[in-house]
Amino acid sequence: MNNPRAELEPSATGEGLRKGTRVGEGAFREVAAYILDHDNFSGVPPTTFATLSGSADINDSSTNTDYDCDGSEPSTPKQGSLQEFVRSISDCEEMGPSKYSVDEVHKITILDMRLGNTDRNGANILVSEMPGDVEQYKLIPIDHGYTLPHSLQDLSFEWEYWPQARMPYSEQSLEYISNLDADADLLMLAAHNIRLPADCQRVFRVCTLVLKKGAALGLVPASISECMTRKIWNQMSDLEKMSARALNVAVGKQTRASGRPSQLVTEAQEKRYFQELSVLLEEYFSSLKEENMLDNLHI
Repeated sequence: MNNPRAELEPSATGEGLRKGTRVGEGAFREVAAYILDHDNFSGVPPTTFATLSGSADINDSSTNTDYDCDGSEPSTPKQGSLQEFVRSISDCEEMGPSKYSVDEVHKITILDMRLGNTDRNGANILVSEMPGDVEQYKLIPIDHGYTLPHSLQDLSFEWEYWPQARMPYSEQSLEYISNLDADADLLMLAAHNIRLPADCQRVFRVCTLVLKKGAALGLVPASISECMTRKIWNQMSDLEKMSARALNVAVGKQTRASGRPSQLVTEAQEKRYFQELSVLLEEYFSSLKEENMLDNLHI
């Protein structure tokens, strides 16, 4: 895939601005986010792969040596993603969260936790006006090149601190979440010629499991996401700790995997890992639910 910033040196691991994603992989993640947004529940704009050929080198507009329209040597085709333009009046960074409905915010929370978004901020949620006499706004999530990471290290959701994230999911949202199937989703991506690396597949399964477990126990989005994000940049999140513990059980030894189960090499180990992680998440969220109930009783 084309990298518009190819002149910039990637890190030693090939990662770019966010941990868990590599430079040049953004296009397939953009397309995958649209494909995985079943029934366009979260409102990801239509996105597809695109190839640009027979034009100037788009990485360097100062040169005119890469044309083929006049018979000179042809340029190398550029492959990337193309997303439908969405008319908007602002973005969430400019407007702030106070005017958005709970359901509009919740649809973003579901998408981001499923995909393990490492870069959800107010600037990449567009705002458009809904028709009608009452002032209502629709939120459109964009920029998904940093989703579907290969590690849990850098998950980031700005909405975690919005008041709507402290409200319970609606019945419609809960039904949508309960019907999510990570394995079926991966098969669907493969049918579109998108085959995630093994580590990315595991993280996607983990994130889907976290969302389904938390929602099934009646937790609000912020309570679910709190276990997924780091509060201090160099300290593991609760989910990373649970993942590392499950990995220890699966491989039968101590590890400092920082939540990245790349040491799983057999199907039996993978199965054991998810079994153990499922139990840990059940215990974690059940305990959190009890704490929230006590807080509501002001005990």
